[in-house]
Amino acid sequence: LSNSRILEKVKNLEEIDYDKGSPSRYYKIKGAKGKIGLINPISRHFCNTCNRIRLTADGNIKPCLHSDLEIDMKKHLGSEEEIYEGLLEAVNRKPSQHHINEEGYDPIK
Repeated sequence: LSNSRILEKVKNLEEIDYDKGSPSRYYKIKGAKGKIGLINPISRHFCNTCNRIRLTADGNIKPCLHSDLEIDMKKHLGSEEEIYEGLLEAVNRKPSQHHINEEGYDPIK
């Protein structure tokens, strides 16, 4: 479901200020508590400003959610320097863009 479709269906959403480095655009319903964030990696590319890496439950770091690349951090647990090296590897291997729209893209489960 696209962000534009959600915004079309939910008429009373108001965009609110958000962190420009965030992949989400935030909205609220007037008078309601809380906010919702919509992420749209297809029409609003944010790869070049993405500053996130993800640590999985099994000890791997994913530099990008839309990639099958993972860095095994378990092998970097010997010292602080090794942890730093693993994190640096993950950041340096972070792709500059995703490949969601490319033929043959297989979504990561």
